[in-house]
Amino acid sequence: MSYFGTAFETTAGSLESKQKLELGLKEASISINMKDRSFGVEPNGKRFVAFITGQTSEEMKIPVFIHPCLVKGKDVDLLFVDLRLFKTTGSDYFSPKEFEDAVRNKSEYAFTKSRAVLNHLWLVENLDSFKTKFSFAGYVYAAWLSQAVAKAYALDLNDQYRIMALSMYFYHLLFSAEKKLTGDALETAVIHTIKATKLPAAEIYELFESLDSMVSISDYCEAVKKVASNVRLRDFNLAVLLMQIRNTWYATNSKEILAVALEHPPTWIAIVSATMLERSYRSSPLYKIIELQAKRGMGDEFKMNYADLYRTSCLVLESVSNSLEIRDF
Repeated sequence: MSYFGTAFETTAGSLESKQKLELGLKEASISINMKDRSFGVEPNGKRFVAFITGQTSEEMKIPVFIHPCLVKGKDVDLLFVDLRLFKTTGSDYFSPKEFEDAVRNKSEYAFTKSRAVLNHLWLVENLDSFKTKFSFAGYVYAAWLSQAVAKAYALDLNDQYRIMALSMYFYHLLFSAEKKLTGDALETAVIHTIKATKLPAAEIYELFESLDSMVSISDYCEAVKKVASNVRLRDFNLAVLLMQIRNTWYATNSKEILAVALEHPPTWIAIVSATMLERSYRSSPLYKIIELQAKRGMGDEFKMNYADLYRTSCLVLESVSNSLEIRDF
């Protein structure tokens, strides 16, 4: 598996040209001290998060971008995040807190900042630790994809569980630079899959050992047809999968964000946490999947780990994060 450090490295994200974007970000950095645009997000080594607010003419020349964009420099690496969507028209701000206090769409702003924090940490964090802290997101990922495929093709429960097992395997693979899971990584994936699907351990081992190498979500789609062995899936591919998931979560640019989340755990974890914590996302089909998984007692640790990570990685400036709502399901 190719390790996808940023959304722009994923299958969907790589389709977007970064040349003009990077040029605009570099030009703006000449006249603006981007290290002062961290909005409370703590630096990680020589890497800083820099938020584009549209306060200057140089910033307004930067092409609009949806995903956090990493620009590496000689002395400093900057992970840029576009906040211009949240800028109140005609307003000027003298501090990040003033900007945040004026934001009207608090839920989507919180998601955007959360995603920035998670991507910032993902670039340097121990990936096994990251996977363990937020293992609940893996259960949701596997249920989300397997339900989307099963519903589209009217598959029986056994096929759905096998696709769920494959989805769990693929999710764990996203935390590795390898093309197959082996050793402790394989054992961990098996344990999580048993818990998620209730399939016998022997069947899961057999399924995992039958899988070919995978380096992208397209390989996952090919594997779906293999593990289900259902003639209805003969036309299944990435385009079909994207069509099935596009309306499972509602937000600005949700289709583009969900597409990269298929291969980018920090984006997916941000989606899961936002859906759990923000009321505005609770009408989405994804929330229903999260609610069901959380009732099995797997959501509490995720919520506490997320809250702890956010509080230790980001100084609280905005009202939307003064107290994270840790809701019981």
